[in-house]
Amino acid sequence: MKITYLVTWGTLNGGLRVICEQTNRLIERGHEVKIFTLKETIPDWYPFKAKIITVPQFERGTLTSDITVACFAGAALAASRVPKGIPFYSIQAYEPRLYEDTEYRKVCNASYQLPLNLLCISNWLQELLRDKYLRRAYKISIGVDSKQFKPVSPLLKSPHKKILMVFSSVQIKGCLDGIMAFRLLKERFPELELVMFGNEPPPKVGFSITFFYQPSEEELAGIYSSSDIFISTSLEEGFGLPQLEAMACGVPVITTDSKGVREYAIDGKTALIVPPQDPTKLAQAIIQLLEDDSLRERIAQAGFNKAQEFGWERAVGQLEEVFNEAKDIYTQWSSRHSSPWERVLMLTPDDPWAHYALGVELKEMGEIKRAEEEFRKVIEIIPGFVFAYRELGELFSKEGNYQKAFYYLKKAKEILEEGTANKENRRKN
Repeated sequence: MKITYLVTWGTLNGGLRVICEQTNRLIERGHEVKIFTLKETIPDWYPFKAKIITVPQFERGTLTSDITVACFAGAALAASRVPKGIPFYSIQAYEPRLYEDTEYRKVCNASYQLPLNLLCISNWLQELLRDKYLRRAYKISIGVDSKQFKPVSPLLKSPHKKILMVFSSVQIKGCLDGIMAFRLLKERFPELELVMFGNEPPPKVGFSITFFYQPSEEELAGIYSSSDIFISTSLEEGFGLPQLEAMACGVPVITTDSKGVREYAIDGKTALIVPPQDPTKLAQAIIQLLEDDSLRERIAQAGFNKAQEFGWERAVGQLEEVFNEAKDIYTQWSSRHSSPWERVLMLTPDDPWAHYALGVELKEMGEIKRAEEEFRKVIEIIPGFVFAYRELGELFSKEGNYQKAFYYLKKAKEILEEGTANKENRRKN
């Protein structure tokens, strides 16, 4: 099978690690994989086996693989317009929250409602896409390489207790909360050390920090294994790969409830979970583990056991299965269907937004009966989707069937009024 990934390199991050693992293991399974990137320089952070092609833009005519995978919002439009094959959109984070640029946020929001088959890496992303964008997404888990991330000889030899965290100046990562929590601990534990790694050095904060700039994977396992506690302070994560890597290295984890971590972090069992943006609660959790050796060891062992459930072979096997199904379906689509939304519905027939978008498309083409069928399917899946009722009301009104038009428009009005009332009640409460 021919597979093309559309990526941008950006900064060193877990998302690129995921792409590297997926593409390398797909190649090992016998597939031909290429990576198209807009960046002029190709970083050597991860050992990519795929052929990497730098292009000034993603052009429709060059995207002719059996499978095309957009890996960020800026590539989604190009993927949705591929002339052949099945386009996918791999969603590893909720991008509108990652950027301050208002216009790019609009691009991100719009990307979720393009005619693409969606892949996501956690239950909360799957639920977000369902509830906010009316989309159905395949959940494809990600993993940890247990050969790479495992308990090894500590890289740091200091005898003092060490707290480890990733540093990023991106606000949603909440790293200043971690620094503030550590400051609260210093008086009680003066010899406690703070260790960080990341793409940029932390600010000067009045106490010593050991910092590793873009460590290699080999170094990273040693850094994790040097630590007594790993903390994560993110407000939101699509998954949270560093926490799972720390667990795989036998390190107890304290993490904020950043949503994606719910895949593996069970409070009091595999990790301690604290609210985001609460340095005091974070400091209290650290104290709890520092002063209770039995609890710290129990959390570390349970976390390690949990991490073993997240292997890459199983994850890539799931991905390959979806791609194989897509390739089989494409042969039917290419000869019988003309709309990209029909292509989406062949893989995810219960996608309400795809039915709605196809209905609008058919209505504009004058295929009224088929449009009516699509709007009815939307209502079967989501009985409270007001726009489908409005569209049906307008269709019947144009046909002169005013009784049915009145029914659907009245229903749309009732749904809107009920939604307004519920919102007002929530505001009061």
